[in-house]
Amino acid sequence: MTSYVLPAYFHAHTKPGFFYSLVRLISLQLGCPAPFSKNATLLNAESQIEHNKYIIFLPALMFCGGRWSPEDNPIYSLSDCAVRDINSSKAVVIVDHSQESGSQQHMDLIEKLCVEKKIYNLRNIIHISQNRLLDSIHHSIQHFSADYHIIRAAYYIINNILSEENDRNLDIAMTNRLKDKSVLCLNATPKAHRLLACAALHHYDLLDNSLVSFPGTTYAKGLPLDVQALMRKLGALKYLRSSIRHVIEISPLIVDSFTETGNSLAHKIDIAPYQRTWISLVTETAVGKGAERITEKTFKSMALGHPYISYNGMNTIKTIKELGFGVYSDVISGEYDTIDNSYVRLEYIIDEIRKFLYIIESGDVNKFNYIVSESRSNRDWLRGGFIGFYQDRFISPIIKYIGERLS
Repeated sequence: MTSYVLPAYFHAHTKPGFFYSLVRLISLQLGCPAPFSKNATLLNAESQIEHNKYIIFLPALMFCGGRWSPEDNPIYSLSDCAVRDINSSKAVVIVDHSQESGSQQHMDLIEKLCVEKKIYNLRNIIHISQNRLLDSIHHSIQHFSADYHIIRAAYYIINNILSEENDRNLDIAMTNRLKDKSVLCLNATPKAHRLLACAALHHYDLLDNSLVSFPGTTYAKGLPLDVQALMRKLGALKYLRSSIRHVIEISPLIVDSFTETGNSLAHKIDIAPYQRTWISLVTETAVGKGAERITEKTFKSMALGHPYISYNGMNTIKTIKELGFGVYSDVISGEYDTIDNSYVRLEYIIDEIRKFLYIIESGDVNKFNYIVSESRSNRDWLRGGFIGFYQDRFISPIIKYIGERLS
């Protein structure tokens, strides 16, 4: 990645953070040295920094998520020495949001806090998040895209899931039609769009012949799902009301035996449901506007060679293609991905799933062989070139930028 190793410090957290771990995972998988020091050092007001050039990692969620008061903010608590080094280009700050979707509002806040702290060399402040939309905006601080959970999932799948035996079993289950269910739809946490997706499967008589998880309307980490509010604003999806009630009545729906929730599930994978089903309806974290990203939820299906449609924000297909994976475009129209209204988008997605299942049932040999080929290609891409490609496409530009700022 680089011909040198930059000393790494982290501040206002107990660990260096997601991006630091992401880069080290890539280096470990590729067998090349990481650009950051192996053991990052906790940076506090008393720290004696002996390096002429170094990186400071800050956790974005600590001040973008409203968890800290202004007095405790990690930018405010940077030492005067660190501020001087940032302004004199001896240090670069990485505000790490690589496990979530950042926003321009986050970047505006970071800029405001830096100026209040008298950090004026703002090009030495780097915001890293999953949101591709931020790469092209004009802003005083620099944004780069990176995806911690995708790389963590890729590393896990390559080294723990896609053994020769598992790869063969996934292939055999498809080529020999050894599948007993139609759709796989995993929903670990209750969100309105996930409930709608499950209700749509029920409405179109797909639920009973699918593997669907849904925990119900209560959420241990937050407020319960407001079903009545959802019912009031269904609009074009008002025909799903009875199906929504049905899904709630039969919940919780369970597919696997994992007890983890939230980020703890990000790298948990049971391949049996993928072997048993023909296509994944992936309900992503959010389906609204303002972000272009995918998470490990969609990536798992991509990487395992499981046909998929992602109920996500718009332009998901573009994001997936930028990662080098196939999108089954000969049998799944991408029209849904251009629909602005998320409710209408769901209707288009369900229609595409029904068309896909008809292809499977109809015995169209040419289209079936194409599906098999695309699935194999996606698994081969994960094993053969994805990590190196990701390093060149997403990580190397960040490291290059850091080197230029510190030169």
